[in-house]
Amino acid sequence: MEINERKKAALYAYWILKLKPFTIVDSRYVGRPGTSAINEKFALYIIVSALFRTGRLAGDCGTTRDYINELEFSFRYRDISMGSMFLIVESLNTETFAHSFL
Repeated sequence: MEINERKKAALYAYWILKLKPFTIVDSRYVGRPGTSAINEKFALYIIVSALFRTGRLAGDCGTTRDYINELEFSFRYRDISMGSMFLIVESLNTETFAHSFL
């Protein structure tokens, strides 16, 4: 298996979701919407950044945003295996995904 940017991003995202290394400790932000999902949002940031850098994800479209929100939900409430994470990132890397949201 050749390691590339997408696979590295998937691997980092997987371990961030498993270990949940980030937490909000400032009492002003605890309980606010979005702060409890900081690990999921960071994992998505890593994946989207890798795809954007490889030229497979361009711009910000409503459909893309809906898909990203669905992924965030899945990252938060579902147990995703490492193999599944690789498949998710590779499926986002397809030619169809790249051109359907431009």
